[in-house]
Amino acid sequence: MSNLLNYISKIPDYRQQCKIDYKLTDSLLLMFCAVIGRTEGWGNV
Repeated sequence: MSNLLNYISKIPDYRQQCKIDYKLTDSLLLMFCAVIGRTEGWGNV
């Protein structure tokens, strides 16, 4: 899991800082887990 976090943390975040509610690493890790868990739709995430 730490290898995945290290890899994700190297992805550049080009979003405007004033519009960020969640860290990019948190969002990407959540989406990765959702894909692995075969969730269907945003309501299940």
